[in-house]
Amino acid sequence: MAEETTSSIQHIGKRKQPEDKEADLPQSSKRSKKATQASRSGPEGHVKPESNLAAIELLPPEILEMIFICSENVEFPLASPHLGSVLSNEYVYIAFCLQAIPASTDGNGNATLQSEILSRRWMKWELWNRISDAWDDREKRIGAPASIYMEYSLYQPVDIPSWLLEGPFHEDKVDFLAHLIDWGAMVDDSMQDKAYAGLREAILEGNVRAVDNFTVSEMGLKVDVSHLLQAIKMPKPSWDNLETLVMYLPVGTDCQNPTLWIELGKLMRDDPQLGRNLQELLFDKLGYDCPDLSD
Repeated sequence: MAEETTSSIQHIGKRKQPEDKEADLPQSSKRSKKATQASRSGPEGHVKPESNLAAIELLPPEILEMIFICSENVEFPLASPHLGSVLSNEYVYIAFCLQAIPASTDGNGNATLQSEILSRRWMKWELWNRISDAWDDREKRIGAPASIYMEYSLYQPVDIPSWLLEGPFHEDKVDFLAHLIDWGAMVDDSMQDKAYAGLREAILEGNVRAVDNFTVSEMGLKVDVSHLLQAIKMPKPSWDNLETLVMYLPVGTDCQNPTLWIELGKLMRDDPQLGRNLQELLFDKLGYDCPDLSD
């Protein structure tokens, strides 16, 4: 399998053979190549004098691309503006990721490298889907079983990138975060505070799917009464958010919090049905019965 992976990457790198170089790329990647070639001359077509280039920078772009793809060094394009200009394009990103995320059956994998890839600012949900398409195309070409998919190829422990823990939580970001959680990606200990801040931001946004992402057990966050209070105090509390937060409150949570009952009382006056539903849910989940809040 290792030989097949190397062969496939070499196959991608043969830019002088149009019938070969496009085999692993989705249509969107193929359309980007003209822009890539134009970028090699630098901004506004200005070429950096060769006398100012390091020896490695004088290599043909095709060679530099192959060095980067096989290097497993995601920082390589940042070594100089010239390398960044040559290597910062979708075609190269896809090829690099196909090399860095090998088939799940070959016994190889680098979780640290994969975490670094996910943290790159160019790694967005749209590009990830194109990489997945290219992966599936490659697997079909080399005759891999149909049951082998890219999502089974991450190696643990892969870290959830910090940018996915920050709002605003638009649909693509929520989809990407949910996808990584399903794969078993985790929040690094150093990112716990950012993850809790992300949960609070998701509550403020009233983003039900984002809240659900942050509260699943795989994220390792502990939901507490303060999160529930935040959701109750929203101008228009979301039942889905309230239900999710209550369901993830740890068993034994002390809900005898005067502020909670005061806010629940206000909710019952503003929205009697929602307030009663929340009161019943708290009782069913934690066995606590609150005082009469009907007045």
